[in-house]
Amino acid sequence: MKIIVRLLAAALVAAAALLATGCGGGDSGPAPAPTTVRNGLERGDVEFLQGMTAQQEQSAEIAGLAAERATDQRVRDLAVALRQERGPETARITALLDGFGAKAGTGMEGSGQLALLGPGRIAAVAAAGAEFDGQWLDLVVEHHGRAVALAQSELAAGIDAETQALARDIVTARQAGIDAARTLRG
Repeated sequence: MKIIVRLLAAALVAAAALLATGCGGGDSGPAPAPTTVRNGLERGDVEFLQGMTAQQEQSAEIAGLAAERATDQRVRDLAVALRQERGPETARITALLDGFGAKAGTGMEGSGQLALLGPGRIAAVAAAGAEFDGQWLDLVVEHHGRAVALAQSELAAGIDAETQALARDIVTARQAGIDAARTLRG
């Protein structure tokens, strides 16, 4: 009887060890996302992602202005293109934040705040008269420049490879947006 109890105990310990290491033999779906930032080491990566979340929201607001007010169809087209680019980017940001067990915040502290334009800046462009298109293009250059700076800070100090890949893609996409806005501005 003692042998059976020992064998059962050993089998339970082995089964628990297999489950704990994810080697349960069956496909039980993806591993659950961590509930906290791993070891606190990725805090800068998370702050970058949260900053980009707020930046994305502001991008949507800015693009919406041109959709309503731009008189030059090329400016409207740029606004649509910029808005469409943000969709897949936002999905990547959300997935990375989920992987870190973090929430997408709209408020930012510290250097992340630098990625946002003040509400007065956007309101001034929204109230522009005949110069709206040019002022909107200047706003895009400024806003995208802030995103590039935030992404470059991630590239300099971040540690998560996927987050850094996103930062590189953001630099490329935002620089293309800056170039397009400058070309239209003349």
